[in-house]
Amino acid sequence: NANEDDLPMIKKLWLESFEDEDVHSSNFYFDYLYDPKNTFLLKVNDEILSMLQIRYMDIMKDHEKINVGLIFGVATNQKYQGCGYMKTLLNHVLKKYSENIFLIQAYNWDIYQSFGFKEAYTYKQSLFESRGEYNGDVCYDSKHLLSIYKDYVMDKDGYRIRDEKYYDEFFIPYYKPYYEIYANQDAYIVVDKEYSYIFECIYRNEEALISLLNRFEKIIVNGDLAFGEYKKCHMLMANVLFKIGTRAQFDAIVTKSETTLYWLNDTQEPYKGNVLFGTGALATQSAAGLLSKEDKKKLDTVDKICTTVEVNF
Repeated sequence: NANEDDLPMIKKLWLESFEDEDVHSSNFYFDYLYDPKNTFLLKVNDEILSMLQIRYMDIMKDHEKINVGLIFGVATNQKYQGCGYMKTLLNHVLKKYSENIFLIQAYNWDIYQSFGFKEAYTYKQSLFESRGEYNGDVCYDSKHLLSIYKDYVMDKDGYRIRDEKYYDEFFIPYYKPYYEIYANQDAYIVVDKEYSYIFECIYRNEEALISLLNRFEKIIVNGDLAFGEYKKCHMLMANVLFKIGTRAQFDAIVTKSETTLYWLNDTQEPYKGNVLFGTGALATQSAAGLLSKEDKKKLDTVDKICTTVEVNF
């Protein structure tokens, strides 16, 4: 973990590693959000080789509130890139907190697949062209924004649980220098100040969203809706979670997560989401081609998993 003396070096590596960060965003993060207890470093002779940070948050998954860690700020000193130091650090963190669920912001998705991370969150990127009248105004009212968000996520799974504090103390002050928020009664959008793309669009109905987007003649929209042809973009990866329970408990789950391995104790069946790999030892033999090497290793030792992972349906 980091200590007070490490902070100047952490800030320096942060700014050197992330092109989308500037002095304002960096200062905001380290003044209000930085937690040295959740900052992990690999150091030699007081020099940082690699670092990563974790922020914990509550999400709603499979109709239950769970706490997950978001791994971000993953960086390696340019002098030592390609030496395997980040792999060492990340393996250490994942092993130390092996019962935790983690999401990771990944710029190179291939790298993190070897650690057991899978694609979990994506969005669609498309070009919107104005098609009617604009209805909306600038809005920084956290109560109104939160109200729309709560309605928007009612039929979603895996979403972050937000409250007024989240909007007042993070969302609005962090993004306001770079983005503008427009809202009407049933939707809000967050757009960069150059009016080149929509960063977030939250809505109760599509018509309300479109009436906001009509403010712009043409603009790139990132979200769950697409306007014509679109590009699928990666957002977050999640480490595969193991859950243990009975067949009856499994059948009662309305939406099975594709990033969860379910082990049915009474029938000795492993599922990944809705996909059955087989029964008992045959699971990893007959369906090995459907599994990553990491998943297969985990399923090959499923008896051990069942005694060490305390996550139940």
